Amino acid sequence: MGAGLRVSGFHEPDLGGALTAAAFEPAAFRLLSRLPRALTTTEGKVLP
Repeated sequence: MGAGLRVSGFHEPDLGGALTAAAFEPAAFRLLSRLPRALTTTEGKVLP
């Protein structure tokens, strides 16, 4: 990763090897904290 952080990617074989998720080390929190989370509302609530 460009910022020198460790990341693990998860690829789905049944989706042609597409990257479907990534796990970042805790030090990436400041870099990623402003990004919207998947499957949540604008209020931060998890969608059903």
